Amino acid sequence: MGLRNSILCSLLLLTASCAKKDGGSSASPSTSVPESSYCSGTSSVSGGVTITSTAQYTRYNDGASGLNTTSTRPIRYAEVQILDSSGNVIQCGETDSAGAISLVIPKTAGTYTLKVNSRADNNYVKASILNSPTANQFYSISSSFSLSGTETTQSVTLTSAPNSGTLEGGAFNILDQVYIANSFLRNNTACATCTTFTVAPKISIYWSPGVNPGQAYLGYQATQTISFFSKYDDPSVPRGLYILGGYNGSVCVDTDHFDNSVILHEYGHFLEDVYASSDSQGGSHDGNSIVDPRLAWSEGWANYFQAAAQSSPVYYDTIGNSGCGSTSTAINLDLDHQGTRDVPTANGEGVFREVSVSRTLYTAMAAWGQDGYAANVGFPLIWYSFSDSTYGIKNTNVNFRNSGLFFEKLYSAVNTYANSKLTNLSSVLSYEYQPTDEAYYGKNLTAQTGATCTFSYASGVPVSSSNSAYMFKSNKFFEYYYDGTSARSQIILKYSAPSNNAYDLDLYVYVKDYIFESASTLIGYSEATYPESGASGYEIVNLSGKPAGTYMINVQAYYQAVKNTTTYYLETTNGDRLCP
Repeated sequence: MGLRNSILCSLLLLTASCAKKDGGSSASPSTSVPESSYCSGTSSVSGGVTITSTAQYTRYNDGASGLNTTSTRPIRYAEVQILDSSGNVIQCGETDSAGAISLVIPKTAGTYTLKVNSRADNNYVKASILNSPTANQFYSISSSFSLSGTETTQSVTLTSAPNSGTLEGGAFNILDQVYIANSFLRNNTACATCTTFTVAPKISIYWSPGVNPGQAYLGYQATQTISFFSKYDDPSVPRGLYILGGYNGSVCVDTDHFDNSVILHEYGHFLEDVYASSDSQGGSHDGNSIVDPRLAWSEGWANYFQAAAQSSPVYYDTIGNSGCGSTSTAINLDLDHQGTRDVPTANGEGVFREVSVSRTLYTAMAAWGQDGYAANVGFPLIWYSFSDSTYGIKNTNVNFRNSGLFFEKLYSAVNTYANSKLTNLSSVLSYEYQPTDEAYYGKNLTAQTGATCTFSYASGVPVSSSNSAYMFKSNKFFEYYYDGTSARSQIILKYSAPSNNAYDLDLYVYVKDYIFESASTLIGYSEATYPESGASGYEIVNLSGKPAGTYMINVQAYYQAVKNTTTYYLETTNGDRLCP
């Protein structure tokens, strides 16, 4: 797939897009230098000297007022190397949960170097924090020490990885957030039917101080600052997480290396790709607009996951830091409280709003909600509905993944395994106008002989309007599997308009991985003006010659103004109705 389909990014992009712009440029990397081999397997040394130390990093704490305060944290489960005076690695190991190091080397006089690197490959965390996808160089803190050859133990002092200057603390903070995510999943995914979680596959994470990956790899302007996850191994943007380090060489601007919400959000996209599946086609999103439900679901999940992993409902995204003289918070979003952001007002509208999706997930999980709505179903059933290959949205037969589909799976799981919480879950879903099925997006239709099913539009908004409700109110979306036969090669839309004939319905058919209103993903369309034939309108799209497979049918109401309810139906060439 193209890069347009591979970029999933953080909340609130302002004017930036999550997908590569048409005509935009991306960096064309020179020959890439492979990442060096991980130093695995501690060698057994008899009668040697035990080298001990503690590895730590300093970070700015993200909070409501920005990056104001600092704290020192252990570097957990990271790679450790001991090198001789010639730079040869003579011992390998890893820090423990407290950042402690204890390794034995031969009792030989000389000068040595102890290094702790910004990567891990063990049962706790698998990730490499690298400077770029071309250089693939990890970050390190190190300290030299000397041995006389008579010692049995030697303590080595490592300076804490700093949160300013050379800024290695940024790399180690990113690594630690990946550990936190994996630790959370190990401790919170146990259920009767859940697959045991151990550790997620390795992910490469690219970050460099003063570098905006949107500019460096996607061709954005410097100030279009984003972090993102690249799903596919595109030659110019290899698979991995890309974390914002600033722009134009400055770290006194928008950065994400200490914004744990952003880091975990991007890692949430990676987990979605590995443990479920994403149908999102990318695109702009600001957390307060109606967007494609596939995008709303994917971004909503990632917003939610960071909150679950941190055991805090708040999403922080900061700008600047106190060491630069000023700091502020661009996003301070509480997922336990509806507030004013991304609030749906009509049945099914929550499917089109990413923050509504996030809030619904959080309050479904939580035991208490500020608005009085909470279901307390816990994380395991959410993970089960997310990742199970049979009953969850990971199922390969699932298409057009969106929150309606997910909450259908969750509702069923709660009904089966935690029935006492079903009433509260229903209240949470109703509060956010989230359905328990795909009625509002991607309902699966099949051709049925003799069926009489009909659908309706209750209202709409003008197609030409900039009203953000347009996608939700004036469009209906249906999944359809075309069997490739001539008897079903035509999709026919039939309807009757209100007496004033002030609008008509149009028909569009897209490929499965479509982009809404993109001609490049459109199989065919019919936009005749009502009345097309006789007293009833009809539109026809011909699939003849197209391969058998899954398609998206879009019925669009072309309103001159908001009008009355109208009914319509879809049928195939041989007269079979398309029904749920």
